[in-house]
Amino acid sequence: MTQLSRRIDQRLLCARLWLTLAALCQVIPGSAVAFFPSYTLLDRMCRNWTAAGIADRIAKNKAVFVESSTSSGKVLELYSARIKSAESTGALLLSIVGGHLSESINFSDNLGRAVVMVGVPFLSIASPELVERLAYYEIIGGAQSATSGVIGSMGPRAKELYESL
Repeated sequence: MTQLSRRIDQRLLCARLWLTLAALCQVIPGSAVAFFPSYTLLDRMCRNWTAAGIADRIAKNKAVFVESSTSSGKVLELYSARIKSAESTGALLLSIVGGHLSESINFSDNLGRAVVMVGVPFLSIASPELVERLAYYEIIGGAQSATSGVIGSMGPRAKELYESL
């Protein structure tokens, strides 16, 4: 796959995701929350959606709020205030899995009538805790040696554990 085709695929994926969110926001009463695996991906998606003019589709029905690594408390206040206002048609909150807004916040009632997960945030294979866990799993499964933490060199039991996390 060439660099150009990868960029085109990423733009198409980005556009399809945004159009899907726009369609969902048209039929979901109240508000929705979309969780992304990283700030980097969220920022990239937002830039692409804004540049393509697709973001305006959702803004017609629902206000869009984006969590940043520095202003999550203020974003939640604005998001909540928008939903509680009498003339509100709801809002869309774009947040990060494991970020400030995904932890210990109850998105009940109109704060989150729908939740969308974008991508699956996998554990880092380089994490020392995960490497040890995978090695232990192989040893108790009867393997002669522990794994080194690289997927290609994992035994079948460690690979099964990692893929099920």
